[in-house]
Amino acid sequence: MFDRVLVVTEHGIAPADAVEGVGLDTALIGSSSYGSSIYTGCPTCETRLPVRGVSIPLVGNYVCLSGSFTGRYCATYLEAENICVTYINKLRTCHLNSSRSSDPSKSGVQIGDSGGPVYREGSGGALAVGIIDGFGGGLAYYTPINTLLSRWSALIVLG
Repeated sequence: MFDRVLVVTEHGIAPADAVEGVGLDTALIGSSSYGSSIYTGCPTCETRLPVRGVSIPLVGNYVCLSGSFTGRYCATYLEAENICVTYINKLRTCHLNSSRSSDPSKSGVQIGDSGGPVYREGSGGALAVGIIDGFGGGLAYYTPINTLLSRWSALIVLG
């Protein structure tokens, strides 16, 4: 039975084995009950979408980012897969995908958005794509959902 949920920590706070062992900036929090929807929209909105499954976008496909600071931003597309990034605090995180905003002045995420969902809208709700890890150089970085599910032997809770 799976009773776990996935979160991405702020850079540098992830357990050492998670960061050093596999190069992921993730942590696993266990519980017996979780909701099956994600919050979207503005940072203070109660707008939610039920999670209907998983989506593995192709390079060039658009994805939505939803951070606690920025809110919902869907004008970003997958640019590269399975890359490593060294952040300003020297934390190197691997197995990330990068997305680029169609607006060159934006990355789609800001400080405080880490841990938010990356998703595509479809099937009457949200299709999980990944979890926001960070940003830099006009790109947003996220850990793909399949990487997280595999690493933690977890399942997505559907709504």
